[in-house]
Amino acid sequence: MKWRILNADGSEANVILASEDQVDGFVEPGQTRALISEHDNHESQEWDIVRRERDALLKASDWIEGAELTPEQRAEWRFYRIALRRFPEDLASPYAPILPRLTPLRELDLPSLTEGLKRELVNTVRDWKIEVGFTWRGVAYQYDETSKLRMSGQSVEAKQAIDDGAVPGDLHWCDPDQPFGWIAADNSVTPMDAHECFAFCRAAGAYERAYVFAGVSLKNMTPLPEDWIDGPYWP
Repeated sequence: MKWRILNADGSEANVILASEDQVDGFVEPGQTRALISEHDNHESQEWDIVRRERDALLKASDWIEGAELTPEQRAEWRFYRIALRRFPEDLASPYAPILPRLTPLRELDLPSLTEGLKRELVNTVRDWKIEVGFTWRGVAYQYDETSKLRMSGQSVEAKQAIDDGAVPGDLHWCDPDQPFGWIAADNSVTPMDAHECFAFCRAAGAYERAYVFAGVSLKNMTPLPEDWIDGPYWP
């Protein structure tokens, strides 16, 4: 049987597949249940129902890709979508599935996560922390995906300019008509010659690598420490 679980205000909390003697185990205090369908499907049909519900939730959250979100908010949505994509493959049975919910990362029930989802969670928090940005020589810089691509390309150009004889102090190494500079997080511009730019891009790479290796260490911890998000496990 297919049931809709409703909150006290009438909003939908979940949709599950369960027999009548099982459904009450999924109803929390203050919630009610409503029968949607009594149709008893074969297991293959139940899997199809679960996947369609999963796909509908994924489609409904496509908007986040271009949304203006904080790094932490984006991380929460990313992990929610990762959990949806892995669902229902993490289920042993399609009956009475509990679909993933959007949950603040600090409030997730860590023991309930599969080992695969635990690794994905660490990766998600790692990327969130990297995206916050880094400080180089006292100035804060963004480090989102666009910034990474720019740094990757600019590092190659700076190295080529150095190999071609660019000297320290020459700010026109990239464009003879305009001095080169990098836009900081506060929208100020930091002038950089080729040597400074190359060092800056290398520092950004080292910043990212430090978080990657910190994430590897956390993924090897069982269980994850309670303070793993905000504790001393990250650079």
